[in-house]
Amino acid sequence: MDKKSICTLVFFAFLPSNCIWSTIGLRESGSQFWLITAFYLILKLLNSTGKDLWKFTSLAAFSLTFAYGTRPQTALVFSIVGFLFCTTILLKFRKFMPLIAILIGIFAGQAFTTTPTTSNTLKTLQNQVLNVRILKYKRNLNALGAQSALPVSTCQSSSNEIVKIIKCNLSELPYRLFAFLFRPLIFFDQGSTTLNFAALENLGWMILVPLSVWVSLRRRENTVDRFINLGLISYVLAFASAAALYEGNLGTAFHHKSTILWPLIFILMISQKIFSRSKLAC
Repeated sequence: MDKKSICTLVFFAFLPSNCIWSTIGLRESGSQFWLITAFYLILKLLNSTGKDLWKFTSLAAFSLTFAYGTRPQTALVFSIVGFLFCTTILLKFRKFMPLIAILIGIFAGQAFTTTPTTSNTLKTLQNQVLNVRILKYKRNLNALGAQSALPVSTCQSSSNEIVKIIKCNLSELPYRLFAFLFRPLIFFDQGSTTLNFAALENLGWMILVPLSVWVSLRRRENTVDRFINLGLISYVLAFASAAALYEGNLGTAFHHKSTILWPLIFILMISQKIFSRSKLAC
């Protein structure tokens, strides 16, 4: 591993907020661990043969299953993007084991997080209904009187028609996505010392996110690397968009944002490897 790759890993591990989340018991660190493990094992499947195929398939499926035990919503977004990515890999390269691993992980993850008894199932359904009813309250929690709060969404209460709700959310998405990724802004979102430190860290995110998107869209001779980077950036955009439409305050949004840090770092590491290859070839 070269020095630049080591530096990116150090940046990932010791980025102030990400380091703090991993030491105070929040579920983001566990979710990152299992998703990184699942992603790595799926990549191993692309070059594996024989007994290694079943070994890495089983390990990848187990990792994704455990990811559902930390943050089910994050694991679900990863699974959907992973399913589409692995389907493309199957059609393009005739590699079917990554898709098998994803499917096993999805079904096992659902079983892992769902209790089979009737009474518990009814209780779970009641809790889901209750969560839907208080979603608006949770989303707008701490918004009152907070200059730094994400804008209050009116989409859920503006209409009962699903098409209108989708159109409303899409119209709000650009600003809410920007707010999720880059706010609090330095000199704009003034508040507590913690908010000011978060604004300073976001200066790094303003470089990291556009750079990763640009790198992932560059043309490459290696088709597999291109698919991997596009898969990672699709996960970033899918998770960030969903979180942007759900989050109600910047505090929650800021620590949930650490969920997309690892794929951005992987994109840069993969690209660095590609650029190094190109220089050697020259």
